[in-house]
Amino acid sequence: MKLPSKTEKKILDGMDVIWWSGQVVKKRYETKHGKIPNGTFYTMLRRLEEHGWVRSRSSDPTTPEDQRQRYFCTTKQTKELKSALDKLHEAMGKK
Repeated sequence: MKLPSKTEKKILDGMDVIWWSGQVVKKRYETKHGKIPNGTFYTMLRRLEEHGWVRSRSSDPTTPEDQRQRYFCTTKQTKELKSALDKLHEAMGKK
């Protein structure tokens, strides 16, 4: 599992093991850290998923394609890894 970048970690910090739409996750990120372009944000979510930090699913497949939403959540393993990563950053004097 590849470690997340600083920005990816900030995205993870705003997530939990419950399913949230990408829009909600983005809004939570922007409330705390400022604006982030959609392309950058969703690329980071895709990378986090590729590396096993988050899972995703689509909304109801009967919804028209242009109205579908993507939902994301972390796993229980991710929560444990985030905690260990926080402790490592703290020990190294980073945050």
